[in-house]
Amino acid sequence: MKESEKDIVQKAINRIQDDNFDEAYVRILFITLREYSRDSYIFKEVADLIAHNKERNQGIVNDALENFYSAIKYFFEYTALGLTLDFSKPFPLHFKKLMHYQVSKCDESVLQTQHKVTKHKLDKQIQNLFKENRKDKTACLNGKIKPQTHEAIKFVMGAIYCMPSFSQEDIINQIVAVLHQNCFEFDEAQFRSKESKITLCILLLFHKTSFKFNSHKLGYSNISCDKPSIAHNVRLVDSNGNEVRYEETFGNLQISGNIILDTDGKDLQYRYPLISTNLKVEDWCDETLFSIEPLNQDNPDFLWKRVHLDSDLFLNNDFKLSRRSP
Repeated sequence: MKESEKDIVQKAINRIQDDNFDEAYVRILFITLREYSRDSYIFKEVADLIAHNKERNQGIVNDALENFYSAIKYFFEYTALGLTLDFSKPFPLHFKKLMHYQVSKCDESVLQTQHKVTKHKLDKQIQNLFKENRKDKTACLNGKIKPQTHEAIKFVMGAIYCMPSFSQEDIINQIVAVLHQNCFEFDEAQFRSKESKITLCILLLFHKTSFKFNSHKLGYSNISCDKPSIAHNVRLVDSNGNEVRYEETFGNLQISGNIILDTDGKDLQYRYPLISTNLKVEDWCDETLFSIEPLNQDNPDFLWKRVHLDSDLFLNNDFKLSRRSP
């Protein structure tokens, strides 16, 4: 690394430790250290996403979104209809890729108990059983498939796995590891004390990133949360008429992945969390992002409080997410 690059990163580290930073300084860390992150694959993935956020077409998150898309597509075309892939004829290649992903995410203990096979062995069988035709984007059975293997494949393909690719803790740990690997001067405890703010910056840098895979429309990521709306000013009473304390929160902020599926000529959108955090919505969103609305016209007195995170967001002077005025 050039000395001038080291100076740039060190200044960014100092600004973060001094609590005098925003997303621009977090971006400097990832972009400058991207080529020096060695085996810290999560750091590299975050850095690549920040560097290429216009239309990402590779990487961990892109693969996760593509497999989610394929899983939803498989559900509607097969599982929901009580069908499975017909291995007597070629099938879409992305379903073979989905098999590999599903095996990696399934419960190994259940797989071994019910189907007498390990994840590693089943994945190897899938790779050997199905020959790929890259030109036609299809796969076909190469030989014979044992009934037990067929049942194991049906088992792993019968679920939709929606687990985050990584967490706030994963990202922060790898930032610290990369800083140590490259011998930067910093107080780890002081740096980690800014974990929440660093994470909020990363969410903002990921907001509205596009992803290109085998779908008819681009996928995208955006900041979201566990609950987009909660009941407002609800009063509950017990059987004796005594008021019961009731609290509901929006949960934590996260990055969601969104895919658009063509279903009978209609675009349907599905989402699931890509990156989880410990950031409570109420602590890190300012009032411009909230509104109080009636449930519907028929229930005007039943109010909901909503948080609006799909808009263009920025960090305000209080280091909270805010939305720009129209």
